[in-house]
Amino acid sequence: MGIPGLTTLIDDNLQLLQDYQLHHSKVIIDGNNLYHLLFYSYNVGYTHGGDYDKFSRKIKEFFDILKSCDIEPYIILDGGYEPDDRKLKTTLERATKRILLSGAIINSDRGKILPILSYEVFMTALDNLGIPHVTCDFEADNQIAILANDFKCPVISFDSDFYVLNLTDGFIPFDSVNFEVQPTVKDSEGNEFKYLPVKRYFTQNFISCFPELDKEVLPLMATVLGNDYVNIHTFEEFYSALKIPKHAPLGITVTRTHTKMMKIMNWLESLKSIESGVNRLILSVKPERRDGVKELIKKSMDAYTNISTYRSFSLNDFFTNKKEESSTNYQTLSYNKNNIPSWFIDFHRRGRCHLSCRILWFFIETSYNVKLRK
Repeated sequence: MGIPGLTTLIDDNLQLLQDYQLHHSKVIIDGNNLYHLLFYSYNVGYTHGGDYDKFSRKIKEFFDILKSCDIEPYIILDGGYEPDDRKLKTTLERATKRILLSGAIINSDRGKILPILSYEVFMTALDNLGIPHVTCDFEADNQIAILANDFKCPVISFDSDFYVLNLTDGFIPFDSVNFEVQPTVKDSEGNEFKYLPVKRYFTQNFISCFPELDKEVLPLMATVLGNDYVNIHTFEEFYSALKIPKHAPLGITVTRTHTKMMKIMNWLESLKSIESGVNRLILSVKPERRDGVKELIKKSMDAYTNISTYRSFSLNDFFTNKKEESSTNYQTLSYNKNNIPSWFIDFHRRGRCHLSCRILWFFIETSYNVKLRK
């Protein structure tokens, strides 16, 4: 998921983030963001199949940095896509771009691309280093938020949805982290420690700039701006009808690129209730689309407010080796509605379902469907 324009606004107003010394703490890290960041930040070779030895060394260096500051990382990775196909279009677009970029690089054009076995190298490195990690059944955002609140620790990610999700110990954007370990200092009790300088965000930081709002309105803001549930163009006519506010919010620098968001925030401040805002959005679309849009709005807002309903198993229990309760919200079915065996689910969650295993399951399922059609 991601909210168009929100990261740009935060980047242009870094006063919304607080300086923080990260040390002696658990931290939940968005694993998909991490292995892309490590590959590109360390300039790992990507031609001729990829320099996997260097990539593996850089992964170890990264976790050595965290260890030197007594930071205990928990790596959470995305799993399969939701069965409602809402990410199918995005997935196909990304795959198309990857294919086109690969062709361009072959023809000596400029560009970078993650080598095909990078994920497998990353997962193997996590196992070898003993780093706690899990692959979620579906997308990880909500699972990450739940685990962070359970562990009372911050989240590190690039995903702008964490600016909206209610995280009790805050959100640390990846690009705000200085990964150079600072010299040893002492706390008020004389204890010595090393730390990483970061910037931490809380939803209240953003809301405090809009005196008429509280954080319960943020899910509606994210829905209006667009995300994985609601297309950015769904409410185009609604945006155009909103007035540009005469005054900038408290303590926020506003540029022309933020006009759309400021119009929406000004509208949100005028609402008597969230329900009245939802009704206004529904009425802004054509009558034949209203039922569908109403359902999308509900799903979108639930994704930010009722995050526990999106948990297919407990990450807390997984990491603390407690007996795991049965899945409550999702059937363990494949995309083609076939039962997925328990051994495959366990391999998947533990990150041991690498390329060969996924290919094997693909052929098993394909053969099964062919047999059914005969």
